[in-house]
Amino acid sequence: MLPKSVRYMVLALGIVAVVACASTEFEHVSATDKSHGISGFHFDLCKKLVLNNQYRRKVDNFIIVFDCSASMSQSYKGRIKFDLARNIALCMNQTIPDLKLVAGLRTFGNPVYTSLCYGMTRYSKTGLGDALMALKKPSGVSPLSFAFDALEKDLWNVKGKTAVIVISDGVDMNVDPVVAIKKIKDRKGDDLCIYTILIGNDPNGKGILNQIALSGVCGFSTTADNLASAGGMADFVRKVFLEHDSDSDGVPDSIDNCPDTPKEAIVDEQGCWIIKDVFFDFDSYALRPDAYPILDNVAHIMDINPDLKIEIDGHTDIIGPERYNDKLSVNRARAGMNYLVRKGIARDRIKAVGFGFSRPKTTNRTPEGRAKNRRIELVPSRR
Repeated sequence: MLPKSVRYMVLALGIVAVVACASTEFEHVSATDKSHGISGFHFDLCKKLVLNNQYRRKVDNFIIVFDCSASMSQSYKGRIKFDLARNIALCMNQTIPDLKLVAGLRTFGNPVYTSLCYGMTRYSKTGLGDALMALKKPSGVSPLSFAFDALEKDLWNVKGKTAVIVISDGVDMNVDPVVAIKKIKDRKGDDLCIYTILIGNDPNGKGILNQIALSGVCGFSTTADNLASAGGMADFVRKVFLEHDSDSDGVPDSIDNCPDTPKEAIVDEQGCWIIKDVFFDFDSYALRPDAYPILDNVAHIMDINPDLKIEIDGHTDIIGPERYNDKLSVNRARAGMNYLVRKGIARDRIKAVGFGFSRPKTTNRTPEGRAKNRRIELVPSRR
């Protein structure tokens, strides 16, 4: 048998055929950096994604379900499917950015029907990489349903969102794995997404892996061919592990109701800027001291977002004549506008509007309700 260092180099040469050029999205991974890879293994063409603030972690856990059955000893495009599958997994391991995750690796086929080779444990590139390098050569049947039955136990105490990544040729399988994974999906619900990577081009295998991915609803199926470049692998890793947050407010685009949040603005769970109302005493448009922190924050946000404009809407309670309250509401809006102007915000970026008592926020039947209706609301826009 070849020495370990030589075997690593042979696998490294195999990876050259699997992944292509890097870009500024990636960070170089040193071949001797044990925190980023297996000692002695050369990962020049597999680059770790470098996160920016437009992405956030999508999952808390992931587990690779790896096919070590006999059909993986067959060749595909001039290389053994098992080696191709392992290189894909190794390259994915190197591409995953620095994230706090719980990870696992489960095999099916050789040496037994199914085995948990790594995890579920705190993820490290070295730990998972060493487990992948230690995989036994392929043999035996393809009991993926057994692996999924065991997977239910692997994930029993795992909290948060989990990605299951199946790497297989799908050969010699029936629909049993589809039934088995649906049981786990029914228990985990939206916290579980399933992704499959087809090794080879067996049409029946492709159909089974597609069904498995579709049973997870939020996952998808792809092929080793699609991941045979640094760009293809990076795209896969982003879709599985990350969520896009285009306005960098901490809320992913998929649930962001306000996708153009100003820089440094504090947002709610829907991604919308939280601006508190400013309240007034009865029959007054003088700003109270509790208004200053609110307006100071608005002025700061507008200062660092020069394209941002704001409309200040004045309101009153229902006490008094309509015409009087209309004027009072305008004066309240102008009080807010004048404060922002004194803070250095150009007047043409602010619109002051009065609505009198026509738009109550709550009941006018109680003193507490009327106090909440005596207010100005600040509505930002980029128009």
